[in-house]
Amino acid sequence: MTQFLSEEFEEIAKAISDASAGKEDKTVASISKLALSELEADASSKGNSKERQTKLKKLRTKLEVVFGQKMIPLEQLAKLGKGDLLPFEEEENAPLKIYAEGKHVADGELVAVDEHFGVKITNLH
Repeated sequence: MTQFLSEEFEEIAKAISDASAGKEDKTVASISKLALSELEADASSKGNSKERQTKLKKLRTKLEVVFGQKMIPLEQLAKLGKGDLLPFEEEENAPLKIYAEGKHVADGELVAVDEHFGVKITNLH
């Protein structure tokens, strides 16, 4: 398995962070994900695994919360304007789907947190 120096680890972490912020192309994101897989495997099999696992836990990932999805013709999309409504089939209290890097990891419900919205986890996948 590949061993990474701390400088290489930092470069990989930055590439993953930049990719999730939309600053890098898909190739860099794919390479970063592959490198992260190697890091995880390496961290579980080497003597210095606690330090590596601590670094892995500090990596950030993009979360997406999805209420619903809808297919509409491009013509309808082009005609949308401010104030238009898009009805969805989901019921008002339907569970939200939570994705991490495109993978469905949990379900939740919308809640108020002070003056902001939050998601209460109801099911882990």
